[in-house]
Amino acid sequence: MTTPATKAERQAAVKKRASGKPAFQAKPAPGPADEDGTLTPEQQAVLDHQALQTKTDDQLIWLRAAKLAKVQFEAEEQAERAATRPVLEVVTLSELRKRPRPDWWIGGMVAQSTLVGLIGPQNEGKTFVAADMLACIATGTDWHEHKVRSGRVLYLPGEGVEFFADRVTAWEQHYMAGVDDEDFRIIEEGFNLSDPSAVDALCLIVAEGKYDVICIDTLSQLGGIENENDNAQMAAVVNAAKRIRQARPGSTVILVHHTNKSGGIRGASALEGNLDTVIMLKPGDGDRKGFFSLSTERPGKQKNAERVTLDHFHLVPSGPALVVARKALAAGPYRDAIMAVLADGEWHKAAEFREAWQAKADDGTHEEWKPSRYRAVIEQLTEHDIVMQQGMNKAAKYRQGAK
Repeated sequence: MTTPATKAERQAAVKKRASGKPAFQAKPAPGPADEDGTLTPEQQAVLDHQALQTKTDDQLIWLRAAKLAKVQFEAEEQAERAATRPVLEVVTLSELRKRPRPDWWIGGMVAQSTLVGLIGPQNEGKTFVAADMLACIATGTDWHEHKVRSGRVLYLPGEGVEFFADRVTAWEQHYMAGVDDEDFRIIEEGFNLSDPSAVDALCLIVAEGKYDVICIDTLSQLGGIENENDNAQMAAVVNAAKRIRQARPGSTVILVHHTNKSGGIRGASALEGNLDTVIMLKPGDGDRKGFFSLSTERPGKQKNAERVTLDHFHLVPSGPALVVARKALAAGPYRDAIMAVLADGEWHKAAEFREAWQAKADDGTHEEWKPSRYRAVIEQLTEHDIVMQQGMNKAAKYRQGAK
């Protein structure tokens, strides 16, 4: 009996043999029959014995062949798994401690090698915030008092691409900085995060173009999700976003998405669970109407730094469009004196600010110390997360915050 040569043939043989019994044919009975053609009892007994023996022999052959085919098929499957098995690296704590920590694209807010969600209500400025962040990264411009590491950015808009150039132009005019075409690119249309072939194409673009920050705006328009409340569908698109991030070491993917009616992250919990950072855009009300905050405090998320809330953002006209601005910070000698003391990155008591001021006052550089002026400046600096505060009143200590 010939064993099927290929894997497909062996699989087919196993299924065929398992689905039915083989056909058996008895050998002719020996000796002459009676004149009327009937068999004698002795002849019938011989015939029955031969048929039983033939059936048993054929069954054994069939069972041996089926077993051999199954063993060969399982061996091939095991070989295939071994060929595609991932390499798992075991490292020591000492090795981990020696590795450099991820740097920040935007200090304290957007880290390298992360998946970031920029979440906010519809028509409240999410796209303007995304454009603002991307333009700062593309030009290396500090983002509202936060230090920025420059990199190449790629923006995927779900709509309004025909007006996007105006928003970048407005940003350039407002901040007096030019955005280079080489550092800021756009993919107009045709992307679907649920389409593996589209994700493969984007991974290739990210790797070959050496893009550092990729922004998908918005998840509802470019995610290709039929039901945002389905955890399986949401997990699939988040995993696709991770694939894009992994296409270039150190790169970050920003997903722009909407809030639900209660102000949380819209859709299945798989989105929040798989994001490294969640920046929530929260519109102000009352005397803060027209302003908004950006927060990594709950329901926001930040795995790489302290959770913060940055206030006083608003949209202002600039040339052909609107841009994101932040309420002006106090400048002057008090701020300079405070930041000079905190330049070492350590915690300092308020008395140290006065001592540093007094040293300048003694040589005639500064006027007399004014506690009310100092308090106004330190409160504004802590409010904008430029300075971090620990403790209250006389026990308060201060340290340089994210910039």
